[in-house]
Amino acid sequence: ETLPKTRQVVLLLVDGLDLLTGNGFSLGPELRWLLAHGPEHQIWPVVSTNPAHLSHMLDWLNYFRTRILGHVKFEHNARLLINDPQVNLGDLVPGIQFGLSQPGNWMKFLLPPVL
Repeated sequence: ETLPKTRQVVLLLVDGLDLLTGNGFSLGPELRWLLAHGPEHQIWPVVSTNPAHLSHMLDWLNYFRTRILGHVKFEHNARLLINDPQVNLGDLVPGIQFGLSQPGNWMKFLLPPVL
């Protein structure tokens, strides 16, 4: 069901989608529907994942066209996340530098220091 016609947005935060998809949890059609159609209903999923566990969750990556990526040590895992030979996720400074990936676009940014 769609939220009322307001500017209200729901952020669905999932820390460790790879843990949910690899440990016998049944993530069924409801979650797949939410990932595919949530944004058009003002529900925005934001998930984190460990790149070392991507091999068992490749079909889930297709739900995320816009990605904020940090340092990825192994080139193979980086290529699963972003298919652009010009981008090297291993060059990002861990914990400080990130990249925003959208189809056909890549932008690096730094987190400002916390005072």
